[in-house]
Amino acid sequence: MSVEGIIEISAIDIRFGKVIYTLLSIYSPPGNATEFLKKFESVLAAICWTENTILIAGDFNINILNQLNANIQELSAVVNSYGLKHTIHVPTINTHTTKSCIDNIITNGNY
Repeated sequence: MSVEGIIEISAIDIRFGKVIYTLLSIYSPPGNATEFLKKFESVLAAICWTENTILIAGDFNINILNQLNANIQELSAVVNSYGLKHTIHVPTINTHTTKSCIDNIITNGNY
């Protein structure tokens, strides 16, 4: 499901006893959030119908600290519509001039 310049994905299912974890690593290159969000939603549609515990870790290049941005509003809507949630709500990148949270873990687990 990877598309060069839009979304890079690696995934694996791991079984621990009766629990199956679907683990995804995602990278979204900067600059094409609209296409990334479309593809990311199709990825979620493909994996979220299972009973698996979903863990998605990645560099989304969408700053969730900027709640007024249309891209974060759409990302949050997509994530929430599949019963998932962001687990990181603090800056993951701090510079002298900016703070952002573009790296995150998204899950349907209780973490």
